[in-house]
Amino acid sequence: MREDLKEYRNRLDKIDRNLLEGLSERISVANKIGKAKLHNSALKFRDFVREEEILQSIMKKGEMYQLDPSHIRKLFSEIIEYSVRVQEQKLYKTKDEEGLRVAYHGLKGSYSYLAAKTHFGSFKKFMKVGREASFESYETLGKMIEALVDGEQDFAILPLENTTAGSINESYDLLGKYDLKIVGEEILEVNHCLMALEKIPLHRIKRILSHPQALLQCSKFLDTLDCSKEAFSNTAMAAEYIHKLQDLSLGAIASPEAAEIYGLHILKNNITNQFKNYTRLIVVSREERLYDQRVPCKTSLVFTLGHTKGALIKALQVFEKYDLNLSKIESRPKVNSPWEYVFYVDFEGNCQDSHVQDMLTELSSKTTHMKNLGSYPSPLERKVKGNQK
Repeated sequence: MREDLKEYRNRLDKIDRNLLEGLSERISVANKIGKAKLHNSALKFRDFVREEEILQSIMKKGEMYQLDPSHIRKLFSEIIEYSVRVQEQKLYKTKDEEGLRVAYHGLKGSYSYLAAKTHFGSFKKFMKVGREASFESYETLGKMIEALVDGEQDFAILPLENTTAGSINESYDLLGKYDLKIVGEEILEVNHCLMALEKIPLHRIKRILSHPQALLQCSKFLDTLDCSKEAFSNTAMAAEYIHKLQDLSLGAIASPEAAEIYGLHILKNNITNQFKNYTRLIVVSREERLYDQRVPCKTSLVFTLGHTKGALIKALQVFEKYDLNLSKIESRPKVNSPWEYVFYVDFEGNCQDSHVQDMLTELSSKTTHMKNLGSYPSPLERKVKGNQK
């Protein structure tokens, strides 16, 4: 029996290697397609109709092999998104970068760290930079952004909002305070886990440590436990603290990756209030990154308005006039101006498009101050558009 099991596992290892070789070959071809699009502006960047046809065809072929169509669709949708990411990196206009320096909040295993690795993971191979991106952690968002502004880092990962807990106000305030440009974003599915030093019963946990946002996102589960909650500046830091302290009465809420990195055991998986919990993180830089007009982009703006009747509605009507879809509007108090507000707006559109440029010119005349934070590819917008086809 043991010999049979060993043989089966060896066969699985061989199959996995073949899958990886096939994926590597597919990405290589996608990279070449990106080069072709770069030199031929007549080529369409993305065809959602064709992608849907491909997915339907693959799902039907999967049924022939007795594979679940829903899982096949999910798998190949991710493969297509990965291919698109490679092509986007080829299409954006920027100088050659020699060893990118990327800042993130927290420690290894934090969601900001995972977003940084996802966004910059394939730069060395497909962008031909001199060396791989380096990643540096910061204890606070403020210190991280200061390092970026001072030139110590090239990019920073800034968490912006969560589908359960809402907007992260500190991040919006940092966008307003500093002269930053948004050059990309990542949408991470958040899997908060309760972890401890050993596999112990939940009633033995007396204190649970995590970031305030994570504690809020898991409030319903935490209400079922008889223990205290303690805020930490980062989820991964809470996991590391438990590892260092070696106290069996402590638990942390963090990612499965954090549990693996710091040698902790997961007591309960996916404990968030909502079944589908996502965090949106943006990639910020000191310089704007200009994307080809064919890249589906989101643009972010920040503006202020005069304290006059109908000022906000007049500004928003400009988006309707130019048929540009608003995906988010957020307000924050204006510093040293009680009862006045700064507005942050996201809309679907690329500022390289002349139609969008005309809209921005007209919108500027409706505001007392306006700053374009940048246009960047949006994984979320791509998925929404794809599902609408």
